[in-house]
This record gives sequence, C-alpha cells and structure tokens, in this order.
Amino acid sequence: MKILEVLEEKGFDVFAVGPADTLGDVVKGMRRHAVGSMMVLNKTGSLVGIVTERDVVTAVVRYAAGAMRLLAEMVMTRDVITCCPEDSLESAQRAMERHQIRHVPVVDAGTVIGMVSVRDSLNAAMAQKNADVARLLLRARCRPHHPRVALAA
Repeated sequence: MKILEVLEEKGFDVFAVGPADTLGDVVKGMRRHAVGSMMVLNKTGSLVGIVTERDVVTAVVRYAAGAMRLLAEMVMTRDVITCCPEDSLESAQRAMERHQIRHVPVVDAGTVIGMVSVRDSLNAAMAQKNADVARLLLRARCRPHHPRVALAA
C-alpha cells in the first residue's frame, strides 16, 4: 500500500504551528485535533521541525511550569524523518521502527501534504487482514459442497 492511499483514506490534514508559537499553543493544538504531534512550518510553509508528545514531556520535566512559555523552535525535533506519497507504507513503518518515532510527515515536492502514524499503519494492516478473511470466506462459500456419505458396515 502506498502512502498516498493511506492519506486518501484518512485525509490530508496538516496540523501545524509556527516556530514562534509557544509550547502552550502546541499542546492546545494537539488536544483540539486529538493528535500526538504538530508539525512546525516556517512562514513559507516549509517543514522546519516537529513537536511530539515526547518533546512536550521532556520540556515539562526540564522547565516545569515555565515550559508552556517556550517557543516551538526551542523544543522541536529539527531533523524530521519524512516520506513521500509514492513511498510504501511498509517503508514508513520501517523508518518509524528504526528511528523510534510514531509520526512521519508526508512531503510532496517540498510541500507538507499530511502525516502518517503508527495508528495509520495498524489500521491499514487490520483492513488488509479483514479483506483477506472476507476473500477466504467468499472462496469457501463458492466451493461445491460434497457431503460425506456414511457407509453402512
């Protein structure tokens, strides 16, 4: 399955903040959109970082109550692992596993067009398994039925 197919199924939502937004703004956005990360885009719309729940926790542990006043650019992960719409979901899964991350922005020709996550990967795997089961059940129903004949002894 291609990343583009995943986005077509789930939507092309891009939830983002700017580098000068506060961590408080980031957390409010995460809660409003029920997501575990927010992309950080500069004024031209280019991806410059990502703030994840892990980044939020790290900032809170380090700065306590003052963390919510920090700027996104101060806590974001700058070296963002991305994928392209033509990439396979399997390659994104491998990247998530290798880098121990749960969210991968999808970038097409320099523009962020969406995000795939571990949850999306699990949903796609479950959908494939359900389709496989349905196909097997249909095949089993289409086979001719040969009742066993009990032979008298």
